[in-house]
Amino acid sequence: MLTGTPSKEGRVAVINFLLKETSEGYLQGFWVFGAPLLLRFILQVGLRLHKFPVPVGIVKDYREAVQNALMVLRQSGVDVGSKLYPRLRKDGWALEIEEYGISFELIGDDILYTIAQGRLKEPHVEKFFELYEKVLQEAGLTQKGYYYRIINWERFEGIPWKARSMYIEGFKALNKKTPCRLSVIFGLTKFMKLLVAINRPFVSIPVMVAKDFPDALEIMERERDRVRRPKSALKIEKQKVKTYTEEQLNGFANEMLKVIGGINWDQAGISLDNMSEEHPLKPVLDALAVVKLDLDNLFQEKKSHKNPFMRARRNIGYSSKMPTRHCMCCKTGSSGMPTGCAARCWVFRSGN
Repeated sequence: MLTGTPSKEGRVAVINFLLKETSEGYLQGFWVFGAPLLLRFILQVGLRLHKFPVPVGIVKDYREAVQNALMVLRQSGVDVGSKLYPRLRKDGWALEIEEYGISFELIGDDILYTIAQGRLKEPHVEKFFELYEKVLQEAGLTQKGYYYRIINWERFEGIPWKARSMYIEGFKALNKKTPCRLSVIFGLTKFMKLLVAINRPFVSIPVMVAKDFPDALEIMERERDRVRRPKSALKIEKQKVKTYTEEQLNGFANEMLKVIGGINWDQAGISLDNMSEEHPLKPVLDALAVVKLDLDNLFQEKKSHKNPFMRARRNIGYSSKMPTRHCMCCKTGSSGMPTGCAARCWVFRSGN
């Protein structure tokens, strides 16, 4: 650990060396921790006055310095590896049924990694939770009494609203037996992002969203480290309640009414691309977008069920014209009311 304050000549020599390493492409970033107060002040002033060609900063400890270094290397395309923990897979930790599949993996000793694909429907939900509880038991997580989860939804297509309700209720029940301290999801489609945002308040598990698998691992490690720290070391910041004027509230309401009035029921989905995430009514519009997409799916399913029936009717020569009436006695036919013979002699036959 550095003590005292280096001379001006020493500081200049270090800076020149760093600039040389940077210009030659060797140095990708530079972080300092544990420096004396005066040196931190000198660095902060220098960083404000001069723009360094690579990321440079002051961090609180070694862990944060390494995390920053790994992030910069990944952004530069350097493969630093994703196997930061031992990983365990077992036979029987996967499920493949119809259009849905999922596999489980244990990372370290308390992280459950799941990879889902396809579309999770009502008949699949019960089998999903049967396998889930089996994996928790065999991985030793039930005995541990808690676990963390990383969810890969890169190939997951979605979940209908009935199955969605069963899925949420299933996790509520499962979480009472073996609590999940945190779930980190990556690979979300636009629709799945809406679902996660809307259903977050109804799930007793903290949920966070990551860009990819390495980012999910970083988030997991950071949050686990925060939980391990004593409460006295955690700084609790009071969130300021944001208030709005009556004019602003009227503007927000008009924007929402404009979106609702512009819904095209013949077109799938609702466009909220121009809506800011900070908009106070964004959660309401997100919920509306999910309802609209669910209705679109229901209409599509109804249409897909109706089309084979319509094709079958055309194939058998169905016609909307009145069927011909044939007399059983004289074999004559008429499309009008039968005359001349007893009505009981007439039978209906389909025909054009």
